Amino acid sequence: MKVAGIVVEFNPLTKGHLYLINKIKEEYNTDYIVAAMSPNFVMRGEPAIYDKFTRCEMALKAGIDLVVEIPTVYAIQSADIYAKRGVELLNAVGVTDLFFGAECDDLNILNKVSEIMNSKEYNEFLKKYQDEGNSFNASSKKAILSIDESLDLVKNVEEYVDKHFIIDSIKKNRKELSTLSDYRIIEELTKIFWEMERWYA
Repeated sequence: MKVAGIVVEFNPLTKGHLYLINKIKEEYNTDYIVAAMSPNFVMRGEPAIYDKFTRCEMALKAGIDLVVEIPTVYAIQSADIYAKRGVELLNAVGVTDLFFGAECDDLNILNKVSEIMNSKEYNEFLKKYQDEGNSFNASSKKAILSIDESLDLVKNVEEYVDKHFIIDSIKKNRKELSTLSDYRIIEELTKIFWEMERWYA
């Protein structure tokens, strides 16, 4: 049995999310899709636009078969803790394949950014840029580009930073995450993001 898993906030559920759900069903022939979702508060402690019950109902109507709640104490943490707990929850309920959406489908770049972010050199640059008063995201981008300038060609380095936490969580917990056979990335074309922007408006 193939069970797909996604870590989400659905804050709110968008056309981009629908695209991801439909793509999983169409191309990977999964039996079920499980979503590990944040509760009434999302990452960094912000209140969700809609309560968890409304977002759960939206998810089920969109084609998700089961929604499991990431406990608040983890959901409001930084991306690394949030991703780790989401992946652990998905593993606990028997998910076999983990999916996530991205603007670019280059898994090599994602893995490269993940390797950089696990290096001592990255942490030294990160501290340097944060000490200069930059935000975490700005410091992280600068640190990555200080190590590998070729990544400056990547449209959204910040997006890879976010995806790193999911990939890294899988790699570091491979033995514990026994049911996860692989992780996959699904390309979401730029037009999908344009549609999302129009949908928000």
